[in-house]
Amino acid sequence: MSGQFSNRFPLFFFSLLLALALIIPLKVRAEEKKTQGLFSEGGPIEITSDRLIADNTGGRATFEGHVKAKQGQTTLSSDWMEVQYTKEGEISTIHARGNVVVTKADQRVQAEEAYYYRDSSTVLFLGNPVAEDSNTIIRGTKITYHLDTGNSEVENSHLTIKKKERKQLGGS
Repeated sequence: MSGQFSNRFPLFFFSLLLALALIIPLKVRAEEKKTQGLFSEGGPIEITSDRLIADNTGGRATFEGHVKAKQGQTTLSSDWMEVQYTKEGEISTIHARGNVVVTKADQRVQAEEAYYYRDSSTVLFLGNPVAEDSNTIIRGTKITYHLDTGNSEVENSHLTIKKKERKQLGGS
């Protein structure tokens, strides 16, 4: 029983992290409709937590305490994460809760909870979600990201466009 889980483990968690990480490239500019995955670097994914509970019969893996998943420059962390998967090893839902943060380079999304639903190809961030990069910060009460279209919806949104500092020529 545990052998079946270990054979699916790397693919299972790569899919998990990819699904959550696709929310990062939130851009307000209309010309940027291309969705980039956060895990395009390849290489191993390292996942640590204080505790892992694998329920192969129920198709569930639960990570508790200081959950951290890392691949290259990309990191997902939370206090708790549960993944539901089918008999074929496909992820059906992901629920991360408690200080959820996904980062890569200058991109960051944080929320109290995140949900991924494979059937509807959506990622939902709740609990004062904030998406930020070097140019913009967007806040709301709920951020929904549609993986199939690259579109996002932010309820009660507040957008901040960061002012770029201008370099002065000559002395002052």
